[in-house]
Amino acid sequence: MALLHAIGFEWATHEDNISSVGSVGYSTTPKRSGNYSICLMCAGGEFYTSFYLPLAASLSEFFVQFALYFTNNPTGAGGIIAWRNGTTTLGGIRLNINRKLDVYTGNFATLVASGNTILNINTWYVIEVHVKIADSGGVIEVRLDMNDETAFSGDTKPGAETQVDGLRFGNIYTGTGYSYIDDLLVHDVSGTVNNSWPNGAKVVLLKPNADGSTLQWTPTPSGSHYATVDEVPPSNTDYLRAAEVDKVDELGLEDLPTEALSVKGVVLQAWALKGSAVSPTQLALGLNLGGVDYYTADKVLGTSQALVRELWNQKPGGGAFSVADVNGAKLLLKSRE
Repeated sequence: MALLHAIGFEWATHEDNISSVGSVGYSTTPKRSGNYSICLMCAGGEFYTSFYLPLAASLSEFFVQFALYFTNNPTGAGGIIAWRNGTTTLGGIRLNINRKLDVYTGNFATLVASGNTILNINTWYVIEVHVKIADSGGVIEVRLDMNDETAFSGDTKPGAETQVDGLRFGNIYTGTGYSYIDDLLVHDVSGTVNNSWPNGAKVVLLKPNADGSTLQWTPTPSGSHYATVDEVPPSNTDYLRAAEVDKVDELGLEDLPTEALSVKGVVLQAWALKGSAVSPTQLALGLNLGGVDYYTADKVLGTSQALVRELWNQKPGGGAFSVADVNGAKLLLKSRE
């Protein structure tokens, strides 16, 4: 495992078990990439409006990237990201009243580093943070637009917690206006790829746009299969249904934006549910790459619509994904026991 999360907020609804407090929504403008960003109203004090991302695994060291945009100058210092274990904050970053980044350990208790760059309103910035939790030899490094901004080394473990299990993102402290976040990625340090800085990567959703050659599921309403599952945000009024095990639907996908030069990884996603305890109750996601079908392990489904996902850092057959691989891929859905 290396790339843990790649969230572009493209579904215009909470994903990856995100929870929120206050006025949190989704916006088509401004956005850094794709079609949506997440929008936080800048009302109240620190983290008055916020969302929380539980990590897919607890980590003592990680890299996180997010793009930030805000519409009003801050009237006070406010936390824009905090790394936590449960409800305990181990550290975080504030945007201060001078529009510079301040780095803290603990629950914003100890200021340990500050940036020099003044952030302007109505401008997208990519903020990347490398965190290593330790009594000694701990690290907090911050990059702004892929350039070193500030860093701290020393004690980054303010209490007994040795790992981070979630990230909290907050509104800019202005009392008015909005802040926006896009292109959120989390890397751990394992493996040989996606184990360091994300380097400003963008996250885009490639929706189904054509029916493939194998169509064994039933669309509601009748007609094109892809048209029942290409909407954003997802709905449950039009859908595909499989009543037997090992039925496959193949769907064509949109191409990557023309600006894409490389691919860091692919996240397979589907909003799905099971109709009852009678088979099929599981789903395998897959891609057809160069005429070869590759599938995930079976995914257990609940009785309420939820996002099912699998993250591939590299091609199942080996090697990095190319732009041509992704543009030529077809999405596979297979009903399972």
